[in-house]
Parts: sequence; structure tokens; C-alpha cells
Amino acid sequence: MLNPLKALHYRIRIDLIQSLCRLVFAGLHAVQWRDAYLGDLCCSLTYSFA
Repeated sequence: MLNPLKALHYRIRIDLIQSLCRLVFAGLHAVQWRDAYLGDLCCSLTYSFA
């Protein structure tokens, strides 16, 4: 995911990294739909991996 080359869906990787950063710093900015959806996915996966 941290591949610096502009290949293999570069824009999608950048958007995912930005969304994960927004998730880590939640409460410091306005929430977008994708942030809420990604947060819900992370909370659901926490139970599966624990």
C-alpha cells in the first residue's frame, strides 16, 4: 500500500491512506461518509481479530 510508484491504482491507495489518517485523528475535522464507513469496518474487524 505504501508503494511510491504511480502504478497499480495509485489514486485509490492515496485515498485509502488519507481515510485511515482521518480515522486516526477523528474529532479534529468534519466527518465524511467514507470516514464513518471505514470506522464501522474497523470496529467490526476488531472483534474478528481479537
